[in-house]
Amino acid sequence: MLPLLQDLTISQTGTYQAIFQGDNQQGNVATATTQFTVIPPPPANDDFATPVRIPSNPARYTADVTNATSAPDDPWCYGNAQSVWYSFTPLTTMQLEANTFGSGYDTSLSVYTGTRGALGQLACNDDAGSSLQSRVRFEAVAGQTYYFMASSRYYPVSPANLVFNLQPAPPPFTFTATVSQFGTVTPSTGAVTVKGSLQCSQPAYVSLTGQLKQKRAGKVITGYWSAFVPCDGVTPWSAPVQSQTTVFKGRAAALFAGGKAEFGAMASAFDPESGITRQLPLESVITLRGK
Repeated sequence: MLPLLQDLTISQTGTYQAIFQGDNQQGNVATATTQFTVIPPPPANDDFATPVRIPSNPARYTADVTNATSAPDDPWCYGNAQSVWYSFTPLTTMQLEANTFGSGYDTSLSVYTGTRGALGQLACNDDAGSSLQSRVRFEAVAGQTYYFMASSRYYPVSPANLVFNLQPAPPPFTFTATVSQFGTVTPSTGAVTVKGSLQCSQPAYVSLTGQLKQKRAGKVITGYWSAFVPCDGVTPWSAPVQSQTTVFKGRAAALFAGGKAEFGAMASAFDPESGITRQLPLESVITLRGK
């Protein structure tokens, strides 16, 4: 049997039964019963205006955010259900990482600067690697306040046990791209292959696109190429050059041949941690060698 109203302690949660009795004008005793449910309030940091202010890092916080809500002006990062907020102001410029590793549900995590209604998103992450938890990394500038929103993806879940971690991050992602001094060409067909190497500070995918130009008897022959390379440490790359066959001096096909050629390209690498695409231009004069 559910407890009577007089036995209720307001701090307890659950479903309760209330019994009301009274006399009517005729002196008859009437009884009415009703049920009500006591739901705990949302966490103190449920709203952007009341974040948990983190004094230093590393820091770790755990919370039951099952009853967290979403404000109409909450930003979007793969959802914003059951959003809660944290803030941190570093004393020195540093690389920071925030994550929700150890949480018991599918989270999303994002970081912002600015004021309510005018927030600028620095990073947003849903699943870090194969995990259902999230991680963001960024450079934090001394004296700047950063706001972190941890949330469920599209809809509330129960239970929602959150773990929020703030800690120093490893150095930011960097990569370099080079082209080999020599390419290969098949004189009979003009088929060219260019090659080079990549060096990435952490695993990433690099896209390379470019063109090759060669002058022959006052005519410019142009070819285009591309490559998509999983880069981890030092990784070689190579790509065939595609070109259209044209008439050369009205008789023979204009084909690439051995000799100098102008090489130009753009290498683009996506950093999955920061969500930023980094680009490097490549320009060089290479030598095509017959094979």
